[in-house]
Amino acid sequence: MKATEETALEALRIDPDLRRLEELLKEFNLFDVLQIGHLELQHSWVIAWLLDPRGSHALGDNFLRTLLTRVAAVAQERRISVPSPDSAKGWALNNVRVDRERYNIDILAISDEDRLALLIENKIFSDEIPGQLRRYWETVKATYQGLKPFPAFLTPDGRKPLDERDQAVYVPIDYGQVANLIEGLLRTQVSTISMPVRSFLEQYIRTIRRNILDAPSDIDDLALQVYKEHGEAIDRINAARAKREATDWTIFDSAIEQYAPLLKADHHSKTYHRYFAPPLDEIPELLEGKGWTNSGRVLLFELRDWDTLWLDLVVGGGREETRQRLYDIGQKIGSPFRSSIAKTAYSYTYRKPILHKRAEQFDPDEVKPEVEQAIAEFFEQDYWPLVNGIREEFGLRPVVGRGTQ
Repeated sequence: MKATEETALEALRIDPDLRRLEELLKEFNLFDVLQIGHLELQHSWVIAWLLDPRGSHALGDNFLRTLLTRVAAVAQERRISVPSPDSAKGWALNNVRVDRERYNIDILAISDEDRLALLIENKIFSDEIPGQLRRYWETVKATYQGLKPFPAFLTPDGRKPLDERDQAVYVPIDYGQVANLIEGLLRTQVSTISMPVRSFLEQYIRTIRRNILDAPSDIDDLALQVYKEHGEAIDRINAARAKREATDWTIFDSAIEQYAPLLKADHHSKTYHRYFAPPLDEIPELLEGKGWTNSGRVLLFELRDWDTLWLDLVVGGGREETRQRLYDIGQKIGSPFRSSIAKTAYSYTYRKPILHKRAEQFDPDEVKPEVEQAIAEFFEQDYWPLVNGIREEFGLRPVVGRGTQ
């Protein structure tokens, strides 16, 4: 390495701003620890918890009432027919029932006394499915006759639904409004909120702004300052890391080729490698994917480099009814399938840990036996049950292979 490069790297190492940046990045955040800050399902769970007046947050109906008032105000601005903001003062909000995934609706809050049916469709990193919003609205109207549907469409940017008919009934709200509402409650409910709940909600606000809204933060400002001072050294580090990561993938590709020969390459990137099972290409419904890969496959095995390197069977973009059958297969068949953690595109129905380290943290020669053993176990124990379970679900005979009767 040239002396100038060594000098630049040493200057970066001893910079106090870098140490401060490291401290900020190490601040505890439960959503970061669990790696769920970008997952739509988990955000829906948190919001549903806050909406429940009987929730352990001890906020009572404050969040529900505040959100309803905000949605009503936006609706009034856009001339959407829902109860007015003034109506909120008269809502009792007693015995409110809050459900997740009832009738496949992300969040549904029912108040018989106030004759309200709040339904929230939550879209973060996935797109609407044609007819989805209309179907949910009509389901609520038919199921809860006499209650006023109060439909909200929650997205990072507050965009309107695609269909003009949905635009006439769904009130668009954004995650910035949700974060601001929570922040307001933290200020006004000081005596009500316990320290654990306050800490959790503060972490959640940071998660929304960093992972969903991509809003600038003190960390961003400090990172830019460090890069301005040490850009050459940081670029050198990034180049070395990128080179190392690209080399590491050969271990996994070689293990797949040797120990799981019936997985074939579909599409690869720097952060994931995707494979397909040829016996599943005989199912026409699984070749109608959109926004996934150029092959049009709905279902792919994916190696992805998180804190643990996982082999997942991922349900990608495609027809809703096809994806629904794949989501439900875990409940119908059981192991080795898993019940899907989220009914959105790009959730998994099978998962196996391959390596409990990130790609840049291991010596290839040391981890090679562990990777090969994990891939071999997958192929010997789970490949054929997975493939044949899916084939049978779509009306095809099982393929004779290891793991079949």
